[in-house]
Amino acid sequence: MAVGLDCIQSALQSIQGDLREIKFAADVDRRNAASQYTNLVAEVGATIGPIGARLELFAEHMEERLDRLEALLTKPG
Repeated sequence: MAVGLDCIQSALQSIQGDLREIKFAADVDRRNAASQYTNLVAEVGATIGPIGARLELFAEHMEERLDRLEALLTKPG
């Protein structure tokens, strides 16, 4: 009977070791995914920032042109 218990104990220790390795791998994957998400957000922000600035300049330019057009249309004479 002692041989059977030793065998079971050995198998349980092996399973516990495997579970620790799986948990470690999952933790590493989760940290990597978080890091990749952070990098993606930074890249998207770096790309959108200049586009937003150009859009703002374009909107200002269009507003100036519309103001001039309105002045011409409302000019008496």
